[in-house]
Amino acid sequence: MIEITRNYGAKTLRMFVEDGSVLISARDIGTLINDRNPSRRLERAGVVSSRYRLADTNGGVQRLRLVTPKECAAVLGGIRPTAAHHALLGWLKGVFDELGAMKCDFCGGC
Repeated sequence: MIEITRNYGAKTLRMFVEDGSVLISARDIGTLINDRNPSRRLERAGVVSSRYRLADTNGGVQRLRLVTPKECAAVLGGIRPTAAHHALLGWLKGVFDELGAMKCDFCGGC
């Protein structure tokens, strides 16, 4: 599994590429949208699948809940549209486009 981090201001978004699939930290999505309970927001958006990975963080080994870009879009679609929200969506689109262009390099030839 390959970990990729991107910064949006002072906030970090962790993404993982595993077998050609991109997974995103649900906690980091919550931090980006200033939501303290991203699991509740995921449930409201209809995301019921759970993928967890152990990650080494500053606070020790933590269990991260991971979502796909499609599930991330479902969460972000339920947010009230503001200028900050549109800026975040534009940044995320750029990050996902960049990952899509690099994905074949990670998986070794898809």
